[in-house]
Amino acid sequence: MKQFQLVIAIILGVTSLGGIAFGLEKYFAKQKDVENIGFRLEQKIIQDKAYNLQQMIWQLEDRYMCHDINQCMNVMPGDVFNNYRWMMEELNFMKKDMMTPTKP
Repeated sequence: MKQFQLVIAIILGVTSLGGIAFGLEKYFAKQKDVENIGFRLEQKIIQDKAYNLQQMIWQLEDRYMCHDINQCMNVMPGDVFNNYRWMMEELNFMKKDMMTPTKP
């Protein structure tokens, strides 16, 4: 009878330890999950910056009534055009960066 109780106790102990191990594994984030979340966050930040730049570009184009960089060069003041050109370059760079994701 004592052997039977010992066997039952060992089985319950091993089962409890297995349950605790699986519970802890689910509780703590895995490295791959953290990397994926970090990658998605970086992509979202780039998308938000690109969206904001596009909005500013559209505002400038609407203000100066031009929709082509050559047109804008003739209509915009020098500093405004330099800022516009920088925003266009930055937006194109961000679009390239979004098109070629380097997932971890």
